Amino acid sequence: MRPYSKAIRNRFWSFTVFPFLVLSFFLIQEGVALAQKAATLSKVQGNVRVFEAGSNRGKKGRDGMALFVNSTIKTLGANSRADIIYIRGDVVRVMPNTDVTLGDTRLEEDKSTTKLKLAAGKIFNVVNKLTEGSTYEVQTRTATAGVKGTVWSAETASQDTFMVKEGKVEVDAAQQKVLVADLKKSTVQGGQPPGDPQDLSPEEIAMFDILDDLLESIKTDIKEEIQESIKEDIIQNA
Repeated sequence: MRPYSKAIRNRFWSFTVFPFLVLSFFLIQEGVALAQKAATLSKVQGNVRVFEAGSNRGKKGRDGMALFVNSTIKTLGANSRADIIYIRGDVVRVMPNTDVTLGDTRLEEDKSTTKLKLAAGKIFNVVNKLTEGSTYEVQTRTATAGVKGTVWSAETASQDTFMVKEGKVEVDAAQQKVLVADLKKSTVQGGQPPGDPQDLSPEEIAMFDILDDLLESIKTDIKEEIQESIKEDIIQNA
């Protein structure tokens, strides 16, 4: 049997193998596009790494990076931090030496679901008012904290600590719940029910000053939305 000539082999590549490779490429890209984007990384400082599910090789965090369900963000070092910006407008400020994973994240017409898993370190949460049926939860190794719209922090180390600047947080551990309101905190020791709410100290209240730029930015965004809404009303009624 005579071997194929070079021309025949090239033609075979052009009409069979190459189109298959192109189709495979677009199918892979479509699969990536269909992955559920949960949030965006912002205000990255220091050594921030992002790990996708099933991967041990983290990518360098950068402003504007897309975060997906099961993405893990690690801030490595005392000078490292970043913000997680959700589509709904909720913001998580990830503090130094923190390990947090984005859990179930869904945004529907009338309700949303946001879950975070805090394995180490500390996060601050700025959560917009939730609609009925919506949830926003932070889970540690020993407790789960759920909110209805608030400014609060969650920290896990030798114990879990939940501090509330504004709003209310329900802390659930060992099948018992406590409601933590403005300027209060609750701690959870491993395997124990959550402690009764205690007053925040002046130093603990001052910790929330780190959110001043964030809160001011949110107020500006709200102001711009109101102004835009007024402009639309004027145009429609003209």
